[in-house]
Amino acid sequence: MEEIGVEAFKNLTIQTIFIPSSIKLISNFAFANSKLSNVNMHEGLITIETKAFANTKIQSITLPSTLKEINESAFKDCSELTNITLNEGITKIGSGTFANTKIQSITLPGSLKEINGSIFDGCLKLKNIVLSDGINKIENETFLNTQIQSITLPGSLKEINNSMFKDCSELTNVILNEGVIKIL
Repeated sequence: MEEIGVEAFKNLTIQTIFIPSSIKLISNFAFANSKLSNVNMHEGLITIETKAFANTKIQSITLPSTLKEINESAFKDCSELTNITLNEGITKIGSGTFANTKIQSITLPGSLKEINGSIFDGCLKLKNIVLSDGINKIENETFLNTQIQSITLPGSLKEINNSMFKDCSELTNVILNEGVIKIL
């Protein structure tokens, strides 16, 4: 088995799942709206599709280094999610991916070249973000409604789009490094 299908466990009371290394793809809405709270993922997973884990009870997750793509809203509305670990190698995180979670801190690896819009929208507990060197572009409203206080933008960053820090009422310190070409 290489794939967990569309809506495979949607709306179920499943609480724990072990995802073996043979699984390469977790499809749209696979676990959405379930009671899932414990996920054990092994190396081998490549893609998590749209809303695969949306509105579940996951509290903490470490994503495997083989993971390349997390599509739109994959973990959106996971109201218990406080900790997520992203490994070097991920290249895409879709818009709204971590919206409305309780993530407090996150490091975005340099393998992620572009950060899509609104990925942290409504993360009211998010205070610490580390942007690794290698990130080139940050889309609209990426940090909308977060509590970040300080951020250092890496020298690899070339473009920052509209309203990146909109409604970040706690933001007091932004460090721009050499390399930023365009701030919209």
